[in-house]
Amino acid sequence: MTFTENHYRIMPRPRLHDGDLSLRAVGPQDIESIRQWRNAQMDVLRQSAAITPEDQQRYFAEHVWPDMGVLQPQQILLAIERHGQLIGYGGLVHISWPYRRAEISFLLEPHLERDPETLLDHFSRYLLLIQDLAFEDLQLKKLITETYEHRVVHLKGLEAAGHRLEGRLRKHVMVGGQPADALIHGILSHEARSRSPSARDTSVLVTSSSRKVPLIRSLKDAAIRLGQDIQIIAGDTDPMVSTRWEADGFWQMPRLSNNLLTELIEGCRARAISIVLPTRDGELGFWARHRTVLAQAGIEVIVSSPEAIARCWDKLAFALFGRDAHLPIIPAADTPDPFGDAPLVVKERFGAGSRWIGLDLPQDAAIEHARGLKDPVFQPFIAGPEISIDGWIDKHGQVAGVVLRRRDRVVSGESQVTTTFRDAVLEKQAMRVLTALQLRGPVVLQAIVVEGALQVIECNPRFGGASTASIAVGLDSLYWSLAEALGDTTTPTFQRAPGEIRQVRMPVDRVLHDFGL
Repeated sequence: MTFTENHYRIMPRPRLHDGDLSLRAVGPQDIESIRQWRNAQMDVLRQSAAITPEDQQRYFAEHVWPDMGVLQPQQILLAIERHGQLIGYGGLVHISWPYRRAEISFLLEPHLERDPETLLDHFSRYLLLIQDLAFEDLQLKKLITETYEHRVVHLKGLEAAGHRLEGRLRKHVMVGGQPADALIHGILSHEARSRSPSARDTSVLVTSSSRKVPLIRSLKDAAIRLGQDIQIIAGDTDPMVSTRWEADGFWQMPRLSNNLLTELIEGCRARAISIVLPTRDGELGFWARHRTVLAQAGIEVIVSSPEAIARCWDKLAFALFGRDAHLPIIPAADTPDPFGDAPLVVKERFGAGSRWIGLDLPQDAAIEHARGLKDPVFQPFIAGPEISIDGWIDKHGQVAGVVLRRRDRVVSGESQVTTTFRDAVLEKQAMRVLTALQLRGPVVLQAIVVEGALQVIECNPRFGGASTASIAVGLDSLYWSLAEALGDTTTPTFQRAPGEIRQVRMPVDRVLHDFGL
């Protein structure tokens, strides 16, 4: 066959994505790396002799490429990519179409296989993708694995993802010259589906809910339109936040820390929480790091990958990424030297950019201002109107749409008065930036408009304080996020409402009549 498209006819989605990790059909450009990785890890494979380049070419020509064009292939071999770079391969092998079952195959390049933390993360995410392919796209009924007993990380990942031990083949293989057991695990389609949020009574946790009453109301509206009995739980460390009286329930949460992850999962289960929407910049890294473990516990977190979150949190890394990707992101440096005598902006390198910011400062004043900061970064001062750009990206990395907003009045870094507007050039630039950043879910870009073009200041990979304005003109980001978390894998169509809106955020009193107070 030819490789102009290079995908399996049976696969409705040529690529499957989980943030920075993606699966696609193997191609001729991959097979030499695969050969080397297999030869280097024969102790975990059903392979007793080294594969030559000629052997590899012959095998793929006879057994792999012909399968891509048929509707019932014997195997589906997939390249595993991270940030677009090949890091491993796997797929479904020994497929039995009459019995609707297959065996899972998985192998990373050797140095990743030797890093337990990276291996567990990649393998766990891979399992979720391969289950989605097998059970949703191909309508298979069962997946099995055969794992040698010394691969303890793989065994941990399998069991955490819901695969059950079905048998032990004693002294079945030779590993390092010694006989070893092989363990057989299996998972049925209904077992995998039972672990998804859509299969259970669902509550949605809004973390750091604070005063985000419009967000709670918009989520409740989205839940009603989904036609499911979804409860919205406001979560915060402060027991007296205003959202407590707007949500369907409240959870006074502990402060997030890695050693409380088990307690956090138990707390979610006790409240039937299967979807989490983080809303504060400082907590996004925590939720992103533990997203896979939480998914294995049946809790879907609406958050981007750890790498994408870290890139947006670190303003120097964000600027360098923009430079390398040729994106319209304002440059930054840890000294003022690259910017000569130009007026400068000085801010903290990590976290919210508006805190302790120094604007339009000459170099001496910028250096003095920087002394009061923990990790200062310097940027050239750019004059022009600042705008916000709301966007939404699905789990496959597709940007559904963007909405531009003027920041008519800003209080504490958020738009108290904001007005939507249209500009095709700016919208196209914003979508290009969001695609390159490899984000997921609701996001907000902050940018300055200079001569009809964007100069991006920063990106907040979360729902913004005034992002409800964009929902009003059709960017239905909270509804789409809930639908995706509940198993809808289609990219929504953004149908922008005609005309523009102005949103004015204001406090509103609520009187509660409760004689038990």
